[in-house]
Amino acid sequence: MARPTTPRPPVHLLSARMLDGTGSRLVEPGGLLVEGEHITAVSPSSVPSDATTIDLGDVTMLPGLMDMEVNLVMGGPDHASPLVPVQEDPALKTLRGVVNARRTLRAGFTTVRNLGLFVQTGGLLLDVALMKGIDRGWFEGPRIVPAGHAISPTGGHLDPTVFQALAPHVLPLTVEEGIANGVAEVRKAVRYQIKHGAQVVKVSASGGVMSHTGPAGARQYSTEELEAIVDEAHRAGLRVAAHCHGDEAIRVAIECGIDCIEHGSLMSDETLDLMLERGTFLVATTYLADGMDVSHAAPELQAKAAEVFPRAR
Repeated sequence: MARPTTPRPPVHLLSARMLDGTGSRLVEPGGLLVEGEHITAVSPSSVPSDATTIDLGDVTMLPGLMDMEVNLVMGGPDHASPLVPVQEDPALKTLRGVVNARRTLRAGFTTVRNLGLFVQTGGLLLDVALMKGIDRGWFEGPRIVPAGHAISPTGGHLDPTVFQALAPHVLPLTVEEGIANGVAEVRKAVRYQIKHGAQVVKVSASGGVMSHTGPAGARQYSTEELEAIVDEAHRAGLRVAAHCHGDEAIRVAIECGIDCIEHGSLMSDETLDLMLERGTFLVATTYLADGMDVSHAAPELQAKAAEVFPRAR
């Protein structure tokens, strides 16, 4: 039998200033009233007598940030080895995600899209598991909108074997893990992610910079395959986000009904106009061009970065 919990008193947070997210200027000073798990008042006119007041000092309070493209099961501590893709099993990758989720929340991000697993898991949707653990209060982390496995053709940018140019059969992958070719397989791959908890679908629509996939802008799925992916997702009420650098690939993705373009590095003004016309979202991932350290990457990948990143900016 669960023990009864004593209600916590309200908390009144004070700061030198506050950004309230309405587009107005900074509010000075800032004030928030927190009751239980919710902010119940911004710049409250009155505060309950039993509230605990915490003066944060010379800081700026602001709403929780959102990151539209993260991968919590990659990166983070102890990730320097290029062999991580074949050294860590799904259990360890999930534990890595627990650590990264906590760090992400404490950096101020309260909502993220985990935009496509591209790791070998045997078909397990690790980001869905992380979402459930956080939602149940087992550990700290942001709200996660999981994509499950990214949908990628064999040898596509989000095929896990292409980042280190692994030899054949070193990392065998399945349709359930998103490696899908042809209309029938992409439909099955999307249905599998949705069945097991994905809330958005991620697809590799063009080449990438940090993978051995050839030109970053080259198309990777046919029109028919993209249309099938969009059809499956939209019928289930989910949106589709496409990794996409190249102008032609972006235009085809938009025309196929893709809801959101990730990167968009080589997009022309005419294609941008089409995005505006269709209401397609763009996640520009500008930090990749500004802050990614490519000094340890293979020479051919450094060359791609030198070409693409300035144009992305």
